[in-house]
Amino acid sequence: MTRRSTSWLDRVSGTISAALEHRHIPIERLLGMVKAGRGGSDSPPVSINFIFQRTFIENRQYSDFTLIDLPSLPAGAIYDLNFFMVERPDGWRFSCQFNTDQFEADTANRLLRYFQAALHSAVENPAWRVSQLRLDDPAQSKALLQAVNNQPTEARAI
Repeated sequence: MTRRSTSWLDRVSGTISAALEHRHIPIERLLGMVKAGRGGSDSPPVSINFIFQRTFIENRQYSDFTLIDLPSLPAGAIYDLNFFMVERPDGWRFSCQFNTDQFEADTANRLLRYFQAALHSAVENPAWRVSQLRLDDPAQSKALLQAVNNQPTEARAI
């Protein structure tokens, strides 16, 4: 690993460790502590949450029943965008819940594809800075810009 990626991973590791130390704090109290109330002049236009966790249930056969770790069904998005990555016995699951008043399913799916492409890019190019990671290929960027702007646009590297 290069110095850049090691430094970044150290910072991420520190942030995750700090978050895990405070995992027992109820979300309502935590949001109050960081003044994350909605509607004020200092409130963000979009609330985004990212959850990364390992499963805590191991599939196991007991004498008269089997315990199977299944993905939970969401009660609804408490954030405008809620990304979660969970390690399950059969592999990683990465999903996105979203506020349907603010986002369309195509947008959420595109964001998931961007994240997947960024991970692939990081694995293929471990010396790259985060700002250098690819979210999609230039042709897809150009098509998206044309659709949004409804006019031809030159694609730039992301």
